[in-house]
Amino acid sequence: MNNKGIIFTISSAVIFGIAPIFASMSYLYGNTALNMTFFRNFFTVPVFIILCKKNGISLKIGIEEFKKMLVISLFGSLITGTCLYEAYTFVGVGTTTTVHFMYPFIVCLANALIFKERIGKYRTICLIVCLVGVAFFVDINDINNIKGIIIAFISAISYAFFILYLDKKRLADMHPYVFCFHLSSIVSTIFLVFNIFKPIIIIDLSLKTYVLMIIAALGTSYLASVLFNVGVKEIGSSKAAIFSLFEPVFSVVFSALLLKETINIFTATGCALLVAGILGLSIYDMRMEKNNIAANHS
Repeated sequence: MNNKGIIFTISSAVIFGIAPIFASMSYLYGNTALNMTFFRNFFTVPVFIILCKKNGISLKIGIEEFKKMLVISLFGSLITGTCLYEAYTFVGVGTTTTVHFMYPFIVCLANALIFKERIGKYRTICLIVCLVGVAFFVDINDINNIKGIIIAFISAISYAFFILYLDKKRLADMHPYVFCFHLSSIVSTIFLVFNIFKPIIIIDLSLKTYVLMIIAALGTSYLASVLFNVGVKEIGSSKAAIFSLFEPVFSVVFSALLLKETINIFTATGCALLVAGILGLSIYDMRMEKNNIAANHS
């Protein structure tokens, strides 16, 4: 197996797992979930403009592509980011990231229910393991815990929609720099328009807060994404998906180390079950992909 691809994919998982911690830390200095979502997108717009100009890539897209970008930006990126950053305030970064990783389960379920794809016994078992894993995070005696889990789960649903829409509407065919530029631009614009009617964007923040936001924004929207894309190119999407499972693990561990979030027997068990369930789904899909390739060559 390509060692370079493995290193790049795991590195992206480490950054994806750690970057949200900086967003959570910024809340201590007056930042909010909505503000973080806005600035995460706003800060990355000039980055992708520079990258496109440097590589001679046109930023122009057609009207139909723009309509699709509007849908995926609003119901995918904006809702996902806002819910993730909001959930951090209720259940912490580690738990939020782990519950958010329910999105492969939701994608699989949506493909079965909406697009009539066959799940099979093995996938069903993996999905049940994922559901049981999430149950270990829920504390019925803590209303904030329940709110946080629900918000984190909504982020998983929104991100699952993002993935499905990206695939079914063939937006994945668009150059990644162009796609990310329009995604960030549209989300930023939506926030700026909404801010006219109800102020939600906070400008008067300390330099330390802006530094934390920039680290979180560029860490996830640029550096980690680029590393993951290289990893996919080197070892393929199925294997990259498996190694990306390190993200919730790193998130839980570093949240405990840097934010002093508690890891008890229930969260540890829930994390293990979720990772096991998603890992099982990834391995199964990888084997099915190999079998299909072999069948096509025979």
